[in-house]
Amino acid sequence: MNLFLDKDTIDKVVTILSVFFLVIYIPFISCTDNKDKLGLQTIDNLCFTTDGGNTSDQLYANQDWEITLSAGASEWFTVSPKSGAASSNNINMIFTAIVNNNPDSRSATLYLTIGNKKFIYSISQDGTTVNECTN
Repeated sequence: MNLFLDKDTIDKVVTILSVFFLVIYIPFISCTDNKDKLGLQTIDNLCFTTDGGNTSDQLYANQDWEITLSAGASEWFTVSPKSGAASSNNINMIFTAIVNNNPDSRSATLYLTIGNKKFIYSISQDGTTVNECTN
């Protein structure tokens, strides 16, 4: 009885084991973080109380990107930064609304463009008599 394998058999076993390893291993290394999601990472819409304030989120943009606001929004809302180059790292974004002394709530739209992809986020802020925001 021969306990040794010939070279062809060893090559076949090595090939089979290599394929098996790749099939099992690759799914675990292909999605290691949340960077599969382009755009803002946790915010779907922005809502501010009458007092205004700041909130932040991380932006993932693997291409050059730019933010624009709907007409009139820049009078009471700011975002920083407003544009940037492609990055493999998340970008810290700061969103700020000033105090709203008007009785009515106000709203605007934030447009984010990353390469040729477009994202739209709603911005709203409570008025002194209209309270719709919960955060």
